[in-house]
Amino acid sequence: MAVGIAISEHRLCLDDRIAPYFTDVLPDTVSAHLAAMRIRDLLNMTSGIAYPGDRHEGSEGASEVWHRLDQSILNGSSMTTMEFAREMGKVPLMFPAGQEWMYGSSADI
Repeated sequence: MAVGIAISEHRLCLDDRIAPYFTDVLPDTVSAHLAAMRIRDLLNMTSGIAYPGDRHEGSEGASEVWHRLDQSILNGSSMTTMEFAREMGKVPLMFPAGQEWMYGSSADI
């Protein structure tokens, strides 16, 4: 809903690259695929950001981040959304953004 409001107020466009909006959480080295990712890719599940479970480097990295999130909740010091986004930004993408569709963690960021 917040994205829809921001679009209606001309604060962002679906084809905007995500990098300028996530400067505080991007890793020091941003891959070309991450730099090319658009807001549309996050919303359409075409970002390449994995959910845990598949046998792929991106999915294995996502599994590690989700495990750390679960542990932080159990320990009473829950990882923030920004911390989660920062950690997921370090995980390799399953595929270049916009090229395939797959449920993923982009809705959680």
